[in-house]
Amino acid sequence: HRARQELSALGSQAIPMLLSHINDSSWTVRWEVVNTLGAIGDRRASEPVVERVVLDENPHVRWRGLWALAALKDPRVPDKLRERLASENRSEQWNAAVGLAFLKQPDAIPYLKQGLDSADNWERWEAVNGLGRTHDAETSALVSPLVADPDAAIRRETVMTLARIGDSAAQEILAQLVDHPEHEIRWRAVMGLGSNRVYSATDTLRRRRVEDAVEFVPRPLRVVEEEEPVAQVEGDGSRRPEPRDAAHQIGFGDDPYHLLPLHDRDTTDVPFGQARREFPDRGGRGKGQHFTRHDVFRGHAVTP
Repeated sequence: HRARQELSALGSQAIPMLLSHINDSSWTVRWEVVNTLGAIGDRRASEPVVERVVLDENPHVRWRGLWALAALKDPRVPDKLRERLASENRSEQWNAAVGLAFLKQPDAIPYLKQGLDSADNWERWEAVNGLGRTHDAETSALVSPLVADPDAAIRRETVMTLARIGDSAAQEILAQLVDHPEHEIRWRAVMGLGSNRVYSATDTLRRRRVEDAVEFVPRPLRVVEEEEPVAQVEGDGSRRPEPRDAAHQIGFGDDPYHLLPLHDRDTTDVPFGQARREFPDRGGRGKGQHFTRHDVFRGHAVTP
């Protein structure tokens, strides 16, 4: 951790040394290299990081490379990834499509749709995740069957993708899923309705609050109850402030680790400032407490 900070502090001066280790035999070293390159933000690193995203055998390195590419903000990167779509190597082609999806490029959509039928669990997850970033009018209907996928991570990611898409088709599916027998599906559906401010779901959320033994409904319910558009306030001409961005408010951001900040990813406990409410199924952590990475990955995270 200290070495990472020192290298980041060097800035562009550290680029040559970092690039000399980007193909190291240890995946943890490669991860650290692409992570630090992204933190420094020097676009000279773009092409080597694209190589890791497309060719690295380790998914952790590839996905950290995706984050680094987004951080570099190099306009040349999408075209570099598109060139790899023509590769005869199926793995290289797929990784390029995942990279384009991460950057919200619609070129990836046909490849991701095919990936929904992959026999490989990780590829199906990447396909579902990618279609939450770039999608078309057919996407909600295509991904929704994966709510019944044998793999639990894919089931959960499917609900989050529907929440990110947020079109009318996705909203209808989310409304049905609030009564799903699986808790991890239910709470994501509830959060999805809140993040998209589906005001028509207010009664459903109220019922879910009463019926569900686990307290995860009040926040999205508060979103749709308190932030439903109103014309004016008390005749003084003032309007209610625009609600904050839904992804920030509810927790469906673009980060593949879902809300976990870069500087906290290697810590045991993740401080999120003041937790806004308790989660009885996680030991009753409440105001001022820390949330572990386990809580974050399972979705029990709050905004600071």
